[in-house]
Amino acid sequence: MKKITFLLTALIAFSCVVYCLAANSNASRKLKKPVFIASNEASKIYDIKATDNYDSIFSYKMELVQDEMGDVTVELHDVDTNGKERIDSVSYAGVYVEKYVFHKKGYEDTDTLYAWRVQLLYGIENEIMLNNEGTTLKIFGKNYGKNVSVSTSDGIIAKEKAITNGVTEISIPTGVEYLNVDIKYDEQKHYLFKYPVR
Repeated sequence: MKKITFLLTALIAFSCVVYCLAANSNASRKLKKPVFIASNEASKIYDIKATDNYDSIFSYKMELVQDEMGDVTVELHDVDTNGKERIDSVSYAGVYVEKYVFHKKGYEDTDTLYAWRVQLLYGIENEIMLNNEGTTLKIFGKNYGKNVSVSTSDGIIAKEKAITNGVTEISIPTGVEYLNVDIKYDEQKHYLFKYPVR
């Protein structure tokens, strides 16, 4: 009799555990983070594409970056009457970090999705946004320059590429904390800033 009681108790306990695990399986499942894509709308430079089912945006923040990472330098390259290159530059605070977290009831929220938004000096139509997932840097924007080069903190150019309207993708070297970005607007004008690799 004791054996039967023990087996029944063990079977009931096992059934309860299986039921509880099945009932709570969604609660322990983490939502997948969405991704940025180029926007087809003229007034926007990017959209967010869902990779899971979300109820809402749990949190959104946009903050001005207030240390040296938030500075944009405009360089004007020219040649003087002696044929020597001259560079004039001006810096301003023009970088914002945007953070998105998405939510669904009964699920664990997504990891934070980061956007590095850069205000170029001559109007919002030249605003760009940068984001990386793994080893690919994506630069979103329209009509903001001819080419872009990225270099590591020691000044070694990692990649130079012609700018594509919509999104330009560049491979990131492994092990770097940030990249120096140089947007060549035209033959004279360059925009320079830093981008933190996440």
